[in-house]
Amino acid sequence: MHRNDYHDRVNVLLRPFNVNFDGKGNKNVSEEMFELLDAVDERSNKERKMLAIERAKRNYNLLDHRNPASEESSTTVFKLVEELLKYV
Repeated sequence: MHRNDYHDRVNVLLRPFNVNFDGKGNKNVSEEMFELLDAVDERSNKERKMLAIERAKRNYNLLDHRNPASEESSTTVFKLVEELLKYV
């Protein structure tokens, strides 16, 4: 998915939770969004932050990492988050 489409897609997914993200404006993340992200997903019964880490790892591992310019949706931020969660 192209980064220009993230805003609309994120808001479609947030709609059932009555949360909105201004991805085209100030991009501030509200307290309600943080609470949502820190909650447990009802379908999987897993913490949403852990689900996000799993998805990020899966996406990262789909690529060979020889050309970072072509890996738009792949980062290693999940490694930083995993490390930070050790201290929370």
